[in-house]
Amino acid sequence: MISSARAAAYRILHRVESGRAFAVDLLQGERVSALPEVDRRLVTELVMGVLRWRGDLDFRIEQLSGKPLGYFDPEVATVLRLGIYQIMFLDKVPKAAAVNEGVEMVKAARKRSAGGLVNAVLRKCEPVRALRSGGGRGARLVERPRATDVPESGRRRKCAGRNSAAACGGGNRDPSRGIRTAGPRGRVRRREIERACA
Repeated sequence: MISSARAAAYRILHRVESGRAFAVDLLQGERVSALPEVDRRLVTELVMGVLRWRGDLDFRIEQLSGKPLGYFDPEVATVLRLGIYQIMFLDKVPKAAAVNEGVEMVKAARKRSAGGLVNAVLRKCEPVRALRSGGGRGARLVERPRATDVPESGRRRKCAGRNSAAACGGGNRDPSRGIRTAGPRGRVRRREIERACA
């Protein structure tokens, strides 16, 4: 049986992949809003995480399966992205659960023949903590070079400044949180800042 959160994440990603909708609109839809808060958070994490890390996930699918991404049906590729994301980045999701749910999702998508392939690919996948080069959750994976790793060209430096590689590399990190320090008229709210930092 497939959990409601993973089923919702699959439906959203499948619609986004087909170009029929935007993830933000679907995450705020009635189906997701009807889920308990814990499931809504999981759906949001799965959808936004898969979209954020899609390039790395596709690379990992090709690496683990030994086949080009075009070999897979869109439904199977979406299930593999979801499963690999859960195994690599979500510490609280057991690997066995991600593998089992992936196989069940492929069967539910009427791609029963791909069940064994999904099982094999997801079982080969390892959590990202074994692949990290250091740092926190947004750390870069070791195996795959990125476009921001190439030396700066004069044109890119001119457009983005001297530290353009650092500026461009922020796309895969989680958004930072901040505190608004000024009121509507520009007054600094010192008491509120002191309370928040205490």
